[in-house]
Amino acid sequence: KLGMDFFDSDAIQYIESLENGREYAYIYLLLLVKSASREGYLTRLVGDQTIPYDVQSLAFLTRASIDTMRSAFY
Repeated sequence: KLGMDFFDSDAIQYIESLENGREYAYIYLLLLVKSASREGYLTRLVGDQTIPYDVQSLAFLTRASIDTMRSAFY
């Protein structure tokens, strides 16, 4: 459950202070929403297989560039 103080938290304020930080915060929020239906796991079902996302598919999912997604994760 997302708290009312989500954007006021120290962690989000720190992330937003980084170069591209607002985009990273948006990506994080979007990934939280996408994982909510899977009990917090960020996976997808392909047939009957559960497959994790890779950087390229996460970039597509969040409409971010692959470079931005790589920077957000590393």
